[in-house]
Amino acid sequence: MKSNIIPALSLVLVIALLLPMSMAGCSNDSHPYDGKNPELIACAIASIPGVSSNIRDQVEILEVDPYGRTLFAASIAYSLLNTPSDAVGRLFAILIMQKSTDLHVWFYGEQNYLAAIPTGYSGEDRLIPNAENVRAYFSDSEIADLKEANDWGKPPEECHTSIIISPNSVDPPSMPQKQQDAARKVIGYGFDSICFRTDAAGRKAYFVCAYVGENYKYEDVWYLVAYDKEGNILNGEEGFFPLSGLDALSEETTQFFDQIQWQDITE
Repeated sequence: MKSNIIPALSLVLVIALLLPMSMAGCSNDSHPYDGKNPELIACAIASIPGVSSNIRDQVEILEVDPYGRTLFAASIAYSLLNTPSDAVGRLFAILIMQKSTDLHVWFYGEQNYLAAIPTGYSGEDRLIPNAENVRAYFSDSEIADLKEANDWGKPPEECHTSIIISPNSVDPPSMPQKQQDAARKVIGYGFDSICFRTDAAGRKAYFVCAYVGENYKYEDVWYLVAYDKEGNILNGEEGFFPLSGLDALSEETTQFFDQIQWQDITE
């Protein structure tokens, strides 16, 4: 999470984000989340590239500010951000949601979350980690910085101009076959992908996790890539933007969007 990025307030359709999510190459074969506070899960899976909704997701509200912003813990059950050696196919996160309605959630894009890959869980522990487990992965200073970057405690009139993701632009997250075939020619390996954002021009951004290696010894390599409305990759083969890891994910996502001149929908 980068605290000095100009905040972008994103709007996402909750219902669309909670539909079953199939991947290119393999699938999230569990049912989507159907528990309490679905708006929080929708916020989490729209905020963090590479994750999707799952019936085993867990969320818990930690704090609410005087203007309705919600600080919450999330345990995401299906994540492409885990390496093959990780024993737990799960992601822990602390997030801030600006506000919500029955159908929409608002959040500051690319700077509203802290994320970590949990370790050391086994058996039932990996299915239902609680907020205390999640909270333990992040320091008080990290959470304080997260609050500052998301205008915690400030009245709306003192906050930044909103940028919106149109609810009509949220598509099923699987990459179309044409784009899958083209991606394999560039990457050269098998991969999974999740569509996590669509802009005002109808361009779609994907998180791609490529499995590089052979003889059952693989390394995950992450990319961001975007396609125009006709399915053409932006910036040609160089359009596959490499990611260095989870710690730099939000900052590098912002760099990617700047590079392709991403056109968020403004409120």
